Amino acid sequence: MKRFFGLMPRSEVALIKDYKDSLGLEIRIEVGIHGYTIVYADSSTEYEDIDDTVENNLKRALDKVDSHGLEISEVDPNIGGDIIEEI
Repeated sequence: MKRFFGLMPRSEVALIKDYKDSLGLEIRIEVGIHGYTIVYADSSTEYEDIDDTVENNLKRALDKVDSHGLEISEVDPNIGGDIIEEI
């Protein structure tokens, strides 16, 4: 998969989840069957290219965020960014 500045091609993204950390900064996780990308509030990215299910790659991405000691909450994109689940 060819990435552009660490981002997955849109054709590879099967799931996008938005989160906020304890400071209210946004984190976006984009997941597909060929890997994931984490986009932090400062536009920096972390990613891994690994062929697996979308669910397993999402778990890998969440584990990566957790490994940095960040506490995140999922944001509901349909309700103006309200937090729907603390992780």
